[in-house]
Amino acid sequence: MKGECKVKKRVIFGAIVTILGFLLAVGPWYIFKVCGSTMKCFWSGRAELGIGILVIILGILNMAVSSIQVRLGLNLALIFVGIQSALIPTWLIGVCSMPKMSCHAVASPSILAISILVTLLALVNVFYLSSLGKKRRDNYETSETGNNSNFNTEFEKQKL
Repeated sequence: MKGECKVKKRVIFGAIVTILGFLLAVGPWYIFKVCGSTMKCFWSGRAELGIGILVIILGILNMAVSSIQVRLGLNLALIFVGIQSALIPTWLIGVCSMPKMSCHAVASPSILAISILVTLLALVNVFYLSSLGKKRRDNYETSETGNNSNFNTEFEKQKL
């Protein structure tokens, strides 16, 4: 039952991240549209397409991989990808300078919100996976310590 719950959490988290990656990849083109091909926002949209595909891949890997250490690494990567995604429309490339344009009024805040959400979800998952890993290490050390103490006691008996 416990393993089943962990699998569900892993799948739910991976599905949420995959959906957010899909929104990052497709959103600037179909949901919160960016301007034409000569504007900065067009290039921000192209960059977000690549970032979104990367987030989708990391989300799918989060669902597929069961190792805590690997998922911890995937989530650390998601944190940095989310930060980079937020920096594209705000600082690295930018969007149109006219505040009433849809890319400035809708696309940039939407991308920023999704990016922050990806980063925060990954950060929370890093802490969650770290606590799981710590519990496993503590259980392993406890069981190993117990075996060593029995071994030491038997060794001391043989010495006498």
